[in-house]
Amino acid sequence: MTPQGTYLPSASKVRDQVEAYERSGGQEANTFTGLPVIIVTMRGTKSGSIRKKALMRVEHDGECAPVLQRSERRAILSGTTTSRPIRTRS
Repeated sequence: MTPQGTYLPSASKVRDQVEAYERSGGQEANTFTGLPVIIVTMRGTKSGSIRKKALMRVEHDGECAPVLQRSERRAILSGTTTSRPIRTRS
């Protein structure tokens, strides 16, 4: 499923990581603080725009969980990350 709508980039640090990850097919910018990342595409709750976030993929005892980078925690507080996911890539 390809999301339809206007892409609204995140803050520069996250935007740069997402762009490098996508440009290289996941060969570059695929870690953050040594942890692998996944790219999550979602629709903004208020704006309706397409957003992309690089979330850290943390594994413990065979279970995986996406973890927001410290600079992106506000997104989860607004509900965008949990209420409107569209697609993930790892």
